[in-house]
Parts: sequence; C-alpha cells; structure tokens
Amino acid sequence: MTFVTNASVLHELLVAAQKGDVGARERIAAWMLHTAKAQASRALRVRYSSLSHSSLMSHVLVRLVRGNTMDRAPDIYYVVAAISRATRQLLIDHYRRVDSRRRHAEFGAPADSPWFQQVFHDQHIDERELETALEELEKIHSRKASVVNLRFFCEMSACEVALALGISKSTVESDLRLARAWLFRRLGGTNA
Repeated sequence: MTFVTNASVLHELLVAAQKGDVGARERIAAWMLHTAKAQASRALRVRYSSLSHSSLMSHVLVRLVRGNTMDRAPDIYYVVAAISRATRQLLIDHYRRVDSRRRHAEFGAPADSPWFQQVFHDQHIDERELETALEELEKIHSRKASVVNLRFFCEMSACEVALALGISKSTVESDLRLARAWLFRRLGGTNA
C-alpha cells in the first residue's frame, strides 16, 4: 500500500474523515499507523533491553485513540506532533522506570542507552524536569517542541523533520538551536 505524503492531500483526507467519510478515516488511520511505525523504528534504532518496536508503536496508537487525535486535529501537522509527543513521553516513561531499577547501582548509563538517557545520566537531569520543560516549550513554541520531539526522540534527520512539518531544513535547524538554548536555560544551564 502506498501512503499519501502530500500535506495538502492529507489535510483534505483529515477534514473528510472528521466529517464522517469512512474511507477517508481509514486512509488517515492507515497513514497514522504507518507514521507511528516509522517513528517507533527511528526511536528504537539503538537496542533497548525491554522496549520493543511493537510495544512502543501500540502504546503510541493507544494514546492517539484515547486522545481522540484524529477528530481533534486542526491539521495534519497536529497529528504528526501528537505521534512524536506520545513517542517522547513513552520513551521517557520507560527509561524513568529502567533508571529507577538501577538507581542504587554505581554504574553509568550503559553504552547502548539512547542519547537522552546518556544526557540524563551525564548531566544529572531529572526526566520529570525535562518532560515538564518540554511541555512548557510546547505551550510557548509548539513548532519548536515538535522539532525537538521528531529530531531527538524519533531520531529523524533534519530533512525528514522538515518534510513532516512542512517547513524548510534551515527552519528546522534554527528552531532546534533556539529550542535547545531555551531548554538549557530552563533546566538551569549556565551557558548555551
């Protein structure tokens, strides 16, 4: 099955689905599933001990369904952001649980940990504090938060993020620099 990737066509399908078109709803649902699979694959490029691709993907889809994402979405970018947000939240929750199990150990984060787990360990960042900061960033600068989610938690390239959000690669890079600086200040850094 080939999936529509043109944002305007996807938006038209989304509007039709919200108006009750069953065929459009099925096509958007299939696209959401495909997108969630792709993001789960990117997020799990590194081998994780207890988190599987299918587990992450199914949990993301459950959050999307429970949040009534398809019906609430004003546009297709909202859906992409919702998928990446759910992926980020699930990854952080998973590693918070993993970290709590080995909190009393004196070992560092294992070499096969994802980048953000290494950052949590190396810079003594509390996962809850980062999650709160990312939620604040989302309220202030939703596109910048989406760029962070897609770029780091879903491990998409700058070009892939640009395509997913319908913006240029240079805008992705600019948003990322500004978001990282904001997060650094928010999390108590002394220089950017």
